[in-house]
Amino acid sequence: AVLAAQDFTPKEKLVIKERIMCGKTLLECAKLIRVTPSRVRQIEARVLRRLRHPYWSKIFDLKNMYEED
Repeated sequence: AVLAAQDFTPKEKLVIKERIMCGKTLLECAKLIRVTPSRVRQIEARVLRRLRHPYWSKIFDLKNMYEED
């Protein structure tokens, strides 16, 4: 199984796009997805943990995930 766009929830995708790719602050992201900044931090940590796993990091390309959408 390949980790791809469908493997992330809509909130996870938004956090990846806004926080990691666009460099928005926790507060900006929190307002955008209507959660607290600490929740954004939790979502971001979960996504990064999945992306850093040795198995997924070899087969996952963050840029390709957004080219599909």
